Amino acid sequence: MYNITKKTLNVNKKLSFSIFKFTQNQCFASKPKKSSESSEDSSDGKKKSDVSFRDLLETDSVEKLEADQWLKSPEGGLKYALNTLKLSENERRDRYLRFNTPFPSNPFYKPIPPLSNETRNKIYELYVENPVVYTTRKLGELFGISIIRVSAILRLKALEAEYAEKEITIQNRFSEHMDNLLLAETVNVDAKRSNATKRENLRPVIEDNLNPFFKLIEEEDNFTPDDAAHLLRKEPFANVEIRLDKQADKVFNLKPPVEDTSKTTEEKKSEQLDSKEKVESAEVSGEVAGSALQKENFKIIKKSYTKSQHQFLVVDSSSKDMFVGETDGTLRMANKAERWWKKNSKPTYLHNR
Repeated sequence: MYNITKKTLNVNKKLSFSIFKFTQNQCFASKPKKSSESSEDSSDGKKKSDVSFRDLLETDSVEKLEADQWLKSPEGGLKYALNTLKLSENERRDRYLRFNTPFPSNPFYKPIPPLSNETRNKIYELYVENPVVYTTRKLGELFGISIIRVSAILRLKALEAEYAEKEITIQNRFSEHMDNLLLAETVNVDAKRSNATKRENLRPVIEDNLNPFFKLIEEEDNFTPDDAAHLLRKEPFANVEIRLDKQADKVFNLKPPVEDTSKTTEEKKSEQLDSKEKVESAEVSGEVAGSALQKENFKIIKKSYTKSQHQFLVVDSSSKDMFVGETDGTLRMANKAERWWKKNSKPTYLHNR
């Protein structure tokens, strides 16, 4: 049994070595000989020269040849090459293309023209003039754009002003050329009235991505939107819309709120110790620690012995409260600055419960 296994291993080694030698010769073979040389080799009984692997890769495939023929044909690629053909403006418009549109060979590339830099500056100037009056919702209604786009424009313009103060070079020429290429539009509005032309909705439309759901009800039964939301385990859209409007009507802060730094570290530690004692007393008395602490606005919610390597943020989906879990196991309420960063940036660790 030992001899048979040993012979089998030797045969496998020889076979693997021969395969490696064959592939090596295939990859590093010389270029194919001419027809005369190949005929001489065949007449002498020798094998024809092997085609190298690199030559096989460089050979044009059938699909590539067909694509090249289509691009060079008048019915194919040349029909969309507007820069090479002399076409009138009507012919360009009929083909859903414009002279300065990028990717001219793609007739289906029809992006929405972006707002010009002049319009974005006007939005930022109105906000700086009076952020209480010109909220994100007010600016969205004036310029006919979404609330999310207004927030993004304000953040970018604030960052641009910060870079200008730090004397950091901004690529203004690049943005100007991109606006010209994409045919950016300038929206002129009157601050006393809303814009007549609406570019997009104030808030994103909920996509119909739910699976079909059927429920049989009696004809005389009343079925309200609240009943539908309860059946789908969703919040009624009217409540969501009201909450979004309230958030959009608030003053938009470009920077996080400044915490009270007048208190010393010793005073903060004493407050934390007092809050810990109140937590323990609430737990002993049988009260719910979370609700009791929410009413009195305590910082520390619960002291746990489960330590973590990272600091994480927990959001209560029912009450929308935010809690911060420290590395030492302490669970506390999030402060104003942490809540601001949560709304304006993507946190590294976020857990919903």
